[in-house]
Amino acid sequence: MTATPKHIIVTFHATIEAFALKEACEAAGIEGRLRTIPRSLSAGCGLAWASPIEHAGELRALLASETANIDYEEIAEL
Repeated sequence: MTATPKHIIVTFHATIEAFALKEACEAAGIEGRLRTIPRSLSAGCGLAWASPIEHAGELRALLASETANIDYEEIAEL
């Protein structure tokens, strides 16, 4: 039996991108927080953005928007 994902996790190559997503999410009203990368993932900077899975669509749309212009490494659901 597979567990249902509880969070969407975004990892980054650089710390500045992690903080850029934090600011963009706060401005867009997307719940979440910066955290260390879960052991099951790896990334360049050591920080990740975690949002409740309910915000996955909003977060993916924000990352896809050209206005956000945020370079991320990976999106995972854990």
